[in-house]
Amino acid sequence: MKLNRIGEVYITKNGEQFKIIEYFDNKNVTIKFDDGTIVYNKTYNNVKLGNISNKNYVSIFGFGFLG
Repeated sequence: MKLNRIGEVYITKNGEQFKIIEYFDNKNVTIKFDDGTIVYNKTYNNVKLGNISNKNYVSIFGFGFLG
């Protein structure tokens, strides 16, 4: 039986909120951050733990971002 996890909302370790928009299996999850950034091919375990990073997150002195 395939679980339907689409729509589940989580918080990253740096406090950003994101939502699951595609769930293929526990090793292939697509998420979308509130700012519209989409991240592909993450594991469900990392999603649950908040170990997901948004490359557009302003993290350097509130001014810039890495990448």
